[in-house]
Amino acid sequence: MKDAYDAYREETPDNTNTTFEVWCTEQKSPQFKFWFLIYRMELTILILIRSFREGVGLWLGFPSPHRRIMFYFVTSLLL
Repeated sequence: MKDAYDAYREETPDNTNTTFEVWCTEQKSPQFKFWFLIYRMELTILILIRSFREGVGLWLGFPSPHRRIMFYFVTSLLL
């Protein structure tokens, strides 16, 4: 995706500052939309795992036994 975005940036004039996120949402291809959805899901899962490891965010909202269940659930999604 980054290669296609870089090619787009080279083709467009310098006065258009379209961000990567905006450029991705403007794409019409169903295949591109699918892979962009997967990309966003991976980032969300990684952010969730980081919050579990650092002990902040959602991690603090669950009682101790539920933290373990949530951790195993999230890590099983990655395997």
